[in-house]
Amino acid sequence: MKKTVLIIGFVLFYVGILSSQAQTTPYKHSIGGAVGFLNGASYKAFVTHNLATQIDGGVAISIPYYVVTKLNFNMMYETYIKKGFYWFVGAGVGVGNTLTPLNPYYDSGYIFYMSYNLIGGAEYKFANIPLALQADIRPGLTTSFASGDVRVFPDINCLTISARYTF
Repeated sequence: MKKTVLIIGFVLFYVGILSSQAQTTPYKHSIGGAVGFLNGASYKAFVTHNLATQIDGGVAISIPYYVVTKLNFNMMYETYIKKGFYWFVGAGVGVGNTLTPLNPYYDSGYIFYMSYNLIGGAEYKFANIPLALQADIRPGLTTSFASGDVRVFPDINCLTISARYTF
């Protein structure tokens, strides 16, 4: 039984690779903005036909922090669903610090942090205009550093929507 499941998994993986190689990237580069749990600039580029990198920077709403600056880097596997639609999944890292001293865990105020996240979502690339729209979620963990104290807690980033000019 284990052998059969392994063989079926290998065949599906191989067929997926072959079918993904038949698709081309929807664009090479894109730049624009993001709103939601991250508000700021967004840049995305395809390294290969299915591997994309995305860098987002700006001001984020983060729990348990209130307002933070954030620079987030993600690597994603993206593939074709149907005309213009793509889905993606990946992982990334982020760095930042709090902008407000209003923090329930620390009296020291401003805090540096590193975050580790997963990313998943969908993207639509318009055929007639150079525009791509993306919606994603990014659950993860954050490690905060303040006054010699280190804490790890969940980083809840429910939804970010991006609009980018493609070229």
